[in-house]
Amino acid sequence: GVHHQWVPSQRNQQPAPVGHFTGGAGRLPLNRADASMASIIYHLAFRADWEAGVAAGQYRAPSLAEEGFIHASGDEAQMLRVASRLFAGRTDLLALDVDTERLPEASRVVREPSRSGEIYPHVYGPINPDAVVRIRALAPDLERPGGFALGREG
Repeated sequence: GVHHQWVPSQRNQQPAPVGHFTGGAGRLPLNRADASMASIIYHLAFRADWEAGVAAGQYRAPSLAEEGFIHASGDEAQMLRVASRLFAGRTDLLALDVDTERLPEASRVVREPSRSGEIYPHVYGPINPDAVVRIRALAPDLERPGGFALGREG
């Protein structure tokens, strides 16, 4: 018979679980720095929402109720593009570095394409404040109207 070569399509690809490393045979163990970087995702929060989440013991972005997940970005550059596109001019934005390995089992992270086709991590549950390992203010970037620069921590 004719041998069909199986070509994986984008549609069938399962998103890899974030923050789980399988150490197969012959594979070098990841050093700690690699592992910690790989498990970090970035979430844009409004300061009042984040402070309410800290007080409640769990942070639930408005999108969790509306869409079923919390939006995040896979790297800082992606996060800054989202901030400029959606939140230009706002002065109450925080960048949260979320360690996916500290999230509860139920708040699973899935990397999925958005409407634009770009891949984003989505958190399907609340974020516990102790999973947030760094918080920075986003300051409007004075050199690029509508853009943002990452401010200092706190």
